Amino acid sequence: MLVYYKDFSTIIALDRMMNVRNTIDLRKQNILQAKAIGLSYDNKIWVYDEIENKLKKIDEDGKLLQETPDFRLLLGQSPTPLKIYDENKNVYLYDPSKGVYVFDYFGSYRNNIMIYNWTNFKVAGMYIFGSRNDTLYRYEISSFLYDEWKMPEALRSSRSFNFTSSRLYALKKDAIEIYTLK
Repeated sequence: MLVYYKDFSTIIALDRMMNVRNTIDLRKQNILQAKAIGLSYDNKIWVYDEIENKLKKIDEDGKLLQETPDFRLLLGQSPTPLKIYDENKNVYLYDPSKGVYVFDYFGSYRNNIMIYNWTNFKVAGMYIFGSRNDTLYRYEISSFLYDEWKMPEALRSSRSFNFTSSRLYALKKDAIEIYTLK
């Protein structure tokens, strides 16, 4: 598990017992402004460097392993991703105003998925989940199909949601409610 302190550009890696395994100061790696990070399939870390406009992969010591070309040259624009997910041989960067940028494990750009302004965004399994206002969304990556459900009244008061491929976790004021997705 990773804990990211954006204001201090510091990543804390925790083990399964929530003990600190490692601390990475991104400033020492000349990554001075990183808005989003994500864990990679091989327990390395994806970081989006906003100053250089590059997606970078670093190891547990902060050493640079690979990076993409400058997004301004690659895409003609620079995204501001809030989330990074590594799932099913792809890396997903979510910028609510520009959509989901999809890359392969080598940092090669694949496509853009037009999903805008979702909150509680999550890539899990073969789906992308999120919510907006009183609606829950599920996007199936392989078939490009959207599902949407109006939230029951009991869910509307939730503080936030988290998704797995088969469950919805709703954070309430004093509890977490678990729902099965079909």
